[in-house]
Formats: sequence, structure tokens, C-alpha cells
Amino acid sequence: MSQVSALFHIVINTHERLQTIPIESRRIIYNHIYELLTKHNCKLLRMNGTKNHIHMLIDLHPSIALSNLIGEIKRETSLWIKHNAIAPDFRGWGREFYAFSLSKDRTDSVIEYIKNQLEHHKFVSYEDEMMQICVNEGADFFET
Repeated sequence: MSQVSALFHIVINTHERLQTIPIESRRIIYNHIYELLTKHNCKLLRMNGTKNHIHMLIDLHPSIALSNLIGEIKRETSLWIKHNAIAPDFRGWGREFYAFSLSKDRTDSVIEYIKNQLEHHKFVSYEDEMMQICVNEGADFFET
């Protein structure tokens, strides 16, 4: 029996990184994203975010490409959010996304990091956060 572990820390941001996800709407949006992940046999380990971005830690199923999954999540949730008036100011997701693979031994620390997003962003902007993550992961940060 084959065994695949493909853990990814994924971050998607709102269009122009605007503060358009109401805090009170987060859980219903997260539940919808969870349903999309489940549909593709991906395992969600943790999700959290703020008014302008969402962090997810997932175990990606080998039957779907990461970029296809993220594209579907963004398209489907954009339509769903707008259709259901979940977030009246929401204008969609940004074009970019960030995804970093990680080993199982980093899982707990990334889960804790994702759990503490609201507290973390009292002191750190999204841009500063992503610049630091990109530096740590050896990736480029895309300025808007």
C-alpha cells in the first residue's frame, strides 16, 4: 500500500489585500473551504486568518495538483461568498498564493502559528509576516 505525505502551509489573501473578510464570517467561509478540501480527499490540519488573508495547513492528496486545488478554492469561494452575501465588501482573492511544503516534525509549530493569527496580527502586518515567511522559506514575496 502506498503512503504519501504532502504537507503544505498555504496562504491566500484577498484582492489587493483589502480587509474584506468580516471576523464574524470567518467560520462559515472556513467551513466551505473545508468542504472543498474534503471533496478532493485533502486533510485539513488547521485554518485561521484575519480580515485580509487565510492560512491553511493541509495534507494534499496525491490525486490533485496544488495549483489546481488553490485555483478551485479561490474560484468557488469567491462565487459562494458573493452569492450568499457572506462578506459584503469582499472583491475576490488576490492572484498570488503562497504554499510551503514542510516535514511532519514542523506540523505542531505551524499549527500553533496558524492558531495565533489574530494575536499575531495585532503587532505584525500581513506584508511583514509574508516577507518573513518567504525569507525563512527561501522564496520571493510579491509586492502589490
